[in-house]
Amino acid sequence: EASYPTNCNQATETVVVEGQPILAQPEPLFTVTGSDDAILTGPVLGANSDLVNNVSAVPGTGGNVVLSLVDGGQTSPQLGLDPETGTITVAAGTSAGFYQLEYRICDAGFLINCDTAIERVRVIDTPIAAGTEPVRTVVASDDAIDVGSVLDPANDTLNGIAAQPGTGGTVILSVVVDAGVLSLDAETGAMTLAAGAPSGTYTLRYRICEAANTDNCAEATETVTVEDLAIVAGAAPVRVLMANTSSQSAGSALEDANDRVSGLAASVGDGANVVLTAEDGGSDALSLDTATGEIMVAAGTLPGTYTLPYMICDASNTDNCAEATETIQIMLMPLAAAPEPVFVMPAQDEPQVVGQVFGAGDTYDYGALHGMMGSALTFATDGSSFLSIDPDTGIMTLGAEAPAGTHTLTYTFCELAFPTNCAEATEKVEVRAATLVADGSLLGTFDAGVGGRTMSILHDDSVNGTPALADMVEITLLRDIGSPGIKLNLDTGEIAVGAQTLPGTYEIAYQICLATDSDTCTTAVERVEVNALPLVVEGGDLGAVSSVAGGTLPSILRNDTLNGAVVDPATVTITLTSPIGQDGITLDPVTGVVSVAPGTPHGTYEVSYRLCETAVPSNCAEVTETLQVIAITAVAETFDTVSSDGGPMGSVLTSDTLNGAAVTLATIQVTPLDADDGLAIDPATGVLSVASGLDAGTYTARYRICATAHPDICSEVTETVTIAPEPGLDIVVTNRLVDNGDGVDGVGDTAVFTITVTNTGNAPLSNLVLYPTLSSMTGRGATPDGAPVFVAASLNSSVGSIAVGEVVTYELRQVLRTEDVADGGIQLSVFGTSQAVVNGTTTDIVAEDTSDDGRDDDGNLVNDPSQLAVVPATPPSTVTATKTAGLSQVSLGDAVPYTVVLRNDGPGLTAPLVLVDELPNGMRFEPDSARVDGRAVNVQVRGRTLRFASLTIAPFSDVTLTYTARILPGTPAGALVNRAYVVELATGRRISSVTTATVHLRPEPVFQCSDIIGKVFDDRNANGRQDKGEPGIKGARLAGVDGTRITTDAHGRYHVPCAALPDQPGQNFILKLDTRSLPSGARLTTENPRVVRVTPGKMTRLNFGVAQMRVVRVDLAAAAFDANGQPSVHLRRGIETLVQQIRRTPSTVRLSYRITAENQRQAARQRLRRAEAYLRKAWRGVGAYKLHVERTIVRPR
Repeated sequence: EASYPTNCNQATETVVVEGQPILAQPEPLFTVTGSDDAILTGPVLGANSDLVNNVSAVPGTGGNVVLSLVDGGQTSPQLGLDPETGTITVAAGTSAGFYQLEYRICDAGFLINCDTAIERVRVIDTPIAAGTEPVRTVVASDDAIDVGSVLDPANDTLNGIAAQPGTGGTVILSVVVDAGVLSLDAETGAMTLAAGAPSGTYTLRYRICEAANTDNCAEATETVTVEDLAIVAGAAPVRVLMANTSSQSAGSALEDANDRVSGLAASVGDGANVVLTAEDGGSDALSLDTATGEIMVAAGTLPGTYTLPYMICDASNTDNCAEATETIQIMLMPLAAAPEPVFVMPAQDEPQVVGQVFGAGDTYDYGALHGMMGSALTFATDGSSFLSIDPDTGIMTLGAEAPAGTHTLTYTFCELAFPTNCAEATEKVEVRAATLVADGSLLGTFDAGVGGRTMSILHDDSVNGTPALADMVEITLLRDIGSPGIKLNLDTGEIAVGAQTLPGTYEIAYQICLATDSDTCTTAVERVEVNALPLVVEGGDLGAVSSVAGGTLPSILRNDTLNGAVVDPATVTITLTSPIGQDGITLDPVTGVVSVAPGTPHGTYEVSYRLCETAVPSNCAEVTETLQVIAITAVAETFDTVSSDGGPMGSVLTSDTLNGAAVTLATIQVTPLDADDGLAIDPATGVLSVASGLDAGTYTARYRICATAHPDICSEVTETVTIAPEPGLDIVVTNRLVDNGDGVDGVGDTAVFTITVTNTGNAPLSNLVLYPTLSSMTGRGATPDGAPVFVAASLNSSVGSIAVGEVVTYELRQVLRTEDVADGGIQLSVFGTSQAVVNGTTTDIVAEDTSDDGRDDDGNLVNDPSQLAVVPATPPSTVTATKTAGLSQVSLGDAVPYTVVLRNDGPGLTAPLVLVDELPNGMRFEPDSARVDGRAVNVQVRGRTLRFASLTIAPFSDVTLTYTARILPGTPAGALVNRAYVVELATGRRISSVTTATVHLRPEPVFQCSDIIGKVFDDRNANGRQDKGEPGIKGARLAGVDGTRITTDAHGRYHVPCAALPDQPGQNFILKLDTRSLPSGARLTTENPRVVRVTPGKMTRLNFGVAQMRVVRVDLAAAAFDANGQPSVHLRRGIETLVQQIRRTPSTVRLSYRITAENQRQAARQRLRRAEAYLRKAWRGVGAYKLHVERTIVRPR
């Protein structure tokens, strides 16, 4: 104490200094792809895993922790840590594998308050593959060959994508082992075969390494087979040439069939596929042009066999060769000489050409000798001095005065270049003394009237054994021939026979003498015969002709022939041999045509005649022809008048005749021609039929009958049928009322009567007259305001006329008078008359009818007047209805009084009306409660519909209706709406608007409310269900859509009483847990909000599960997705690894996508959805709890 310093006491205070809670926890496994450059990953500090006093640990300047590696800890040397950011560095070139890093975080304000954790990093190599291609086969060549790329998009891949070599590519390409002749372009992957590589199999092993990670490699071996083209050299068959003093070609050494390269013909020159060379050892006489392949034989090469060996080599691979030897045989030119047959020549004083001795057997090189003498051959002769041969032409000549006998001459020709190569032949000529022979015979036979020309009389004559020709002899006629029509031509020896020469045999005696020796002569007699032409006549049936029409028949000469041809009337004479026997039948002697005059009696007649050739009158023949005259007549029948019912009228053939006899269907054919509509003739029976329903009048039908045996002989006639008139008239009167504008049916309105007149008969009608009779509904007579007025005709007939089936319309208008209305309306009856018109002529036949009203439901079908009843009525729009309820809030079992007031605002009494009242569901009419203006009335009750019938309302007056309805048990709470409206009793038409009255039924707390109970609990295993040991959460707040706020009690329980429910049971009820009222780090394991269907009188439970979950954040960017926006291979593998790490520890995965511009937001949302979909797919069947996923987009600052 200050005043008493000795008054003291002491105590000891203790201060405990504690560090803030600090927690270091590892993040999920970091996975990176190996690279030749350093790789950054991390950070090691997670927002929800590394905490200081439950706040995320933040390293670096201004942070709340100091981050460092643990000295001597379990950190792999390949990993480094940035203490400012927490980023992990993976050293360049780090091999694939698992690595770890141990770090420490210390409270920045209390550095001895620390915690450590170990992060794991997995380094993976990008999948790389090198695949061997199929063996490549190429053809050996003297040039280098591009074999193709060793890289195939399907086999050589990096991360599943085709490997790209060269600058900026994805792989580095190199050779591991090659065969020396194969080289590889590392920039393109092209493999080249060296020039001149021999045939065989070669391999090249190559390696591809990831360009970003050159330790990540793969190898493969490519194989190339080099083949020589198939090459063949084949010698042609021995070539045979004739010896020649000039050089000559033996053809090409290369032949398409024998010399081939890879199946193709070997060729040299432009586009050559071979190189051609001559080999040693060949004959000197032969040479080879290697540019063309032609073999040449030296000039003057002697006969013998010569050889030429040659070689062909593949032009693209000159080591690939083949050899062959060609053989040439040289022979002397073939010469041949052959004698001609012995020549026979007459002995003459002058030289004579014997003929050609260079015949087909005389050849040089198998060709003719002409033109060869002196240039290629020498020529010499030996033999008779009377014979000589021209060596240029080969013509042999016999000299003058050569004696009779055989003369020979041998000729020889030799090859000029090879004089020993010769051929010879001997020709013979027999010289004979001249002989002359004349031989007569029958030179020819000719037809009289035709004539002709014979061959020469020398045809059998000869001079020296050869046929005598006109220029070899002189002809002399020895005596007269005996007919001026026969002439001998002394120059040609031909005989001309004139057409007028008479039949007979004529002789021509003549002499012939040699032209070169007039003393050498001989004689002979030739004969010529002239015959009459064959004349053939044939009788027969000339045909038939109509007796009525007459006509001409074919010529009687139609079958007659002269010398085989149809007779020309100009060449013959026709004569009747007996009379025809009928004056009407005549024969034209010039044309042979038979004519039959009209009216000639029917029958069969004969025409006998003689036919003689005009040029030879004695050349005649006779015959008889027959002809028929047919009488066929079609006669019109007389048919009775027929009714419009129609039917068969009988046969039209009854009066028809053929040759005077009645026709039958066997003797004639019937052909119907034109007919009026409705008439038809049956060609099979001849029966004429009339269709039913034809109008009155005259109808015609024409037909033809023809003789069956002679279808061209016919007769036609027209049949006539008359349809009797059957007039008919039908009158119908209908009506309508036209208002005068006051809206009330009554006086001043116009009654419009429509009079419809129909012609129901089969004849047109004229002179139509209508007689109207008008009266009131009580029978009181009334005078029409005017006569019926014509309105229209359906077939446009004029007034007073009606065509068959036509409907004409008239109107009669009558203005209603007071007495008409008083009597209840008016009625009209109409009587009409008209006259039938037949074939355009009005007859005395009358049609009449008394009208009816066109209604068949009133019990009167005949002579029924058209009645227009008039009942005054207030226009419907003047009636209104108003309904009210005596209670607004009701309970089950209450009786509700209703009042309906009907108002007539019109000047007249209404027609009988009906009030229709419709009760809502759950209400029932109370019997005996209905009143109209206080008077008890009976009400029709059908279900929930009430009908107050036969109500009338005075002008400008009201009618009040009351009744009571009761609320039935079980009726659901809510609004009960009653509807009422007014309809006309007579028509049922509604004439008022619908009026309503509403009462509200209160719910019953016991029977109609639904309670909601539930709990907010700590769902420690995050399975969405409250299990044993999972307590409730105190103070959690819940909210309903109606603004209700509820807080859980100490046990996490809550209760929503009936009063808080919607007033319509059977609706959905929604309740949401306010997550802001939950402990930090808590996440819902159940749906939020929760929706439930409430049922009246039942309790419903809604529980909300909450769990403390760590948040695993997955940071995403565009690189984590492929070109189609789908998760990349790396992202999918990372997700699968993450699932394995969190599958048993309740966690919330937060997918965070970082964008750099606002236009990336839509793509970011789509990619987050796809990443979540893949995460949930990987979670199915693996996770032990319901996974919670959050998606967020990190916006640009």
